[in-house]
Amino acid sequence: AEPPTADSAARYWRVCKVRGGEIHQINTRVAENPASGDIFAVRVLTAKDPEDDESPKPSPEVIITKQGDQLPLRKYLEALERDNAEFTLPLEYKCFLPYGTYKIETKDESWIMRTGTERNPLPNLPYDNLYFDKRTGNAVGLCMTSQEDLDAKSIFISLTWADKPKDLDLCIVHPDGVVSSQNQADGKSGAASKNITYITSHSDSGFGPKVVSVQQPISAKLKVFVMDRSKRDPQIFIKSFPMVNIIFFNQIWKSFTLRIPDSAEAALDAKPDAGKSQCCWHVCDLKIEQDTKMGENCVECTEINQLLDAELKPDSA
Repeated sequence: AEPPTADSAARYWRVCKVRGGEIHQINTRVAENPASGDIFAVRVLTAKDPEDDESPKPSPEVIITKQGDQLPLRKYLEALERDNAEFTLPLEYKCFLPYGTYKIETKDESWIMRTGTERNPLPNLPYDNLYFDKRTGNAVGLCMTSQEDLDAKSIFISLTWADKPKDLDLCIVHPDGVVSSQNQADGKSGAASKNITYITSHSDSGFGPKVVSVQQPISAKLKVFVMDRSKRDPQIFIKSFPMVNIIFFNQIWKSFTLRIPDSAEAALDAKPDAGKSQCCWHVCDLKIEQDTKMGENCVECTEINQLLDAELKPDSA
């Protein structure tokens, strides 16, 4: 291959990359040293797909800050328009990031946001401690919910991740069955999951989102977990930055990202134990009491945040 023409600032020629034993041609010229970082994409997903041109669409602010820095490395004040030189896809923010650990935040006050606290005073949706290097994905998805899509009787549970793997499965297990994107009501009785339903299920394209609605009236103990059904890479959850949010009608109540025992770098360097697939991420347990609406007074959440070698079953709820 010969290097393509480019402006004078593009001093480096990226020829190809090797991943998963395969060589992928890139053949592009870039201004930054490819050995020090890579192009990283932040994709904002909506919990429900817009059905028409009149459906609400976010225009979120996106802030990318390297760990230890006071000032953001990049800050986008709104969604990029098609006439912007950096535009790639709607609600995608793409830039060169040096390898390292980042906080990536999104904010749109006209959509449901996190309630500010003393520790986190700004109502942003952050992905904290995102470790990015040559072995991880180079993208992350963040899910936002319109105030028009969620009523006071429901909660949304959403899953997003990187562009790879192409599909992860958000699952809710209850005593009578499992609700997942593959078997959206697999249980002893179809009525057992009538108040636990899939509303969005993007498969085979990466990022997600996968979104489940849990509606009152309901009284149940639930387990929330994520499955990598391919079981090809026991480190896939470390590499793909999965995020699960629990959303009330007035706030993003809980956000979960993978807890890594020592450090992401050490975990990526470690050789997986033989026979350990780590294909299941047990995110949290929920206990919901019947009430007139969903809120903190009737929903109890216990964080689990563990990687397991097998899928959770209904008898474990």
